[in-house]
Amino acid sequence: MALHYPDLRTVASVADFHARRAPEATAIICSDRTLTYAQLHQESNRVAHAMSAAGVRPGARVASLVKEAEYYYGSFCGAAKSAAVLVPINWRLTAGEVDYILRDSGSRLLFAGRAFAERAEKIRADLP
Repeated sequence: MALHYPDLRTVASVADFHARRAPEATAIICSDRTLTYAQLHQESNRVAHAMSAAGVRPGARVASLVKEAEYYYGSFCGAAKSAAVLVPINWRLTAGEVDYILRDSGSRLLFAGRAFAERAEKIRADLP
């Protein structure tokens, strides 16, 4: 028998839905860090508000250049809550390839992991 959850229709609702039902349940395990649904919900809300404050509007593209880490999921859910489109970028690409993807996608914002801060700064200087 299939379960029906009308409050769970979109990616944007996942963190909120589970945070209300089981806030302390594990949502993400990444390396040695664990995030609960309450933490994921809080982080994704923080990201969504920061994106809005940065001028990201519904339908806008936002890019993510990170190795898998727990904060990727906060940006993923935060983008969904903002009705933005997340453009994941493979961290193995060269700066030129990343630059091309950013330009081609029209991304308005780039989430960059610490390991990519220097690369992001170089790219940023060349983008409109």
